[in-house]
Amino acid sequence: MKDIDPDVLAAMQTIFEARRNGHLGKVQAKHRKQAENRFETQMELLVDEVEKVIDPKHPAFMLVLLLTLNEKLQRHTAEPEFESYLELPPGM
Repeated sequence: MKDIDPDVLAAMQTIFEARRNGHLGKVQAKHRKQAENRFETQMELLVDEVEKVIDPKHPAFMLVLLLTLNEKLQRHTAEPEFESYLELPPGM
């Protein structure tokens, strides 16, 4: 194999890294979107559970929902063995 000019190698490396970063960016965006969708679904399930107890039009509905969410998050951090179906997406 002939010696390759280091400038050509550097240019090829730059192109390779740009394509690789583009691909990784797409994969990360896909994972982020999936996490957001999972969180949205989990919140909808939580809203459904709270609706079984209190009418969504009731003035205290949002307060009950937020307190329920807070309880789930506190229990999840206090009890590592507790498996909550509610997971926050990365960055939240």
